[in-house]
Amino acid sequence: MKPEKGDAGELHLLGCGDPVMERLVRDAGSLGLEERRRGRPADAYGALVRTIVGQQLSTKAARTIYARLSALFGERPPTPEKILAADEEVLRVAGLSCSKVSYLRDLARHVTGGELDLGALHSLPDDEVIDRITAVKGLGRWSADMFMSNKPT
Repeated sequence: MKPEKGDAGELHLLGCGDPVMERLVRDAGSLGLEERRRGRPADAYGALVRTIVGQQLSTKAARTIYARLSALFGERPPTPEKILAADEEVLRVAGLSCSKVSYLRDLARHVTGGELDLGALHSLPDDEVIDRITAVKGLGRWSADMFMSNKPT
């Protein structure tokens, strides 16, 4: 199955020169957008919150901690204002490290301060999207690339 246009990872693996990897990728086939986004919020802010929560964790652990965090805020991603107003210990009870609380708060400050206009990201060139996302402490190039490949609204 031919990968979707813009699926750079799959294209790379199909052309990597490793016949075993190429066969595995062909046999597995392309993942559609919905399959790639399963369990991730559809909105841009929620997707970035989920990215921070899931960093350096197994999928299962990330899903569990994100569910706990969402449960604290009515089964939805906390708004930037709610993250900034929340007691750090309440956020830590959900399973977030001190660093991740700090990263979530930096994301919230960038959004509330207007430095990261999530509504404008879809109209910007990729390099500008990367620059704006990576200006948030805790979000690097890989996070920005994953954000763009999953196209939240």
